[in-house]
Amino acid sequence: MFPLTRTFFLFLIIFSFEASATIVTGSSNIEFYSTPTNVTKGSLESDSKIAVITEQKNYKLTSNLTVNATTSGLYNESDDLSNSLISTGTLVDSYFVHIDKIGASNDKIQYNGFLTFDSIILGVILEPSDLADSLTTLSLESLLYDNMTFTLDIDEFTLSPDLKSISFSSDIGTGADNIRIITTISSVPISSVPIPAAVWFMGSGLLGLMGFSYKNKAQNLTA
Repeated sequence: MFPLTRTFFLFLIIFSFEASATIVTGSSNIEFYSTPTNVTKGSLESDSKIAVITEQKNYKLTSNLTVNATTSGLYNESDDLSNSLISTGTLVDSYFVHIDKIGASNDKIQYNGFLTFDSIILGVILEPSDLADSLTTLSLESLLYDNMTFTLDIDEFTLSPDLKSISFSSDIGTGADNIRIITTISSVPISSVPIPAAVWFMGSGLLGLMGFSYKNKAQNLTA
């Protein structure tokens, strides 16, 4: 049996990664934050922008997670919500949406936006108690959160038929709105991802070189 070279190990690693969900597109008023330190009221104020933070990637749930919306359709009343559990051990990505206008006057500003993912939205969390509970597992350790929430009957959101997009409309007065979106890590099995021809050629070449090396070694031993 010929020894595996470091290069061949690298070749194996190329095919052993796990895909993670990504945001394919969003409305022009979406502002992405990679490492904010604060999403409490007053920290990310804007009269036009909607803040989106990637919290967890490829995260394995350590306990059941309660989500408040899982099916496609319009949610504009609290009665539209129906709690479901995402099971312990499920691999997920989580995203936090924060909407906060400048100042704390009673004058309302309406924000409309959307996000589209390359994977399935497993659930949306907006109920205050469930947002708070999900902080224990999905929050960024260095990030300060508040207890503001997205309020149906005033605000609304829609999950697309393929469960890959969410659109939302939010009226902000004196408070702020928060939503947590949970997605699968990938909607495409790794075996279905097309492999570039150059990679296949690299693999064939590595195997050929190892075979040649093994043949020379065998000839030297019998000489």
